[in-house]
Amino acid sequence: MGIAAGVAAKVKDAVPGGAPSDLEGLEALAVGVWGKRLLWGTLHTIAAFHDGFRALPLDDLSEKAEDQERELVRLRQRAIATSMMRGSGGD
Repeated sequence: MGIAAGVAAKVKDAVPGGAPSDLEGLEALAVGVWGKRLLWGTLHTIAAFHDGFRALPLDDLSEKAEDQERELVRLRQRAIATSMMRGSGGD
């Protein structure tokens, strides 16, 4: 499960008054990863005009965020399937 599962566990522990479901945690992570991808894309555009941003490993960061997004899609699909199985008496 890797990084996504570790962060999802931290999200669950950080919520006061009750932990979100696995799917809710994964959805929150997906929003964060999407935001990172937008940030890296924006900085890549800015780097064309500002030398200070050219030294950042933006291609590597974008690729890492895309890998995380793919992993989150896989984990979300599994969480949805698990949730539906529980809801239909598939325990």
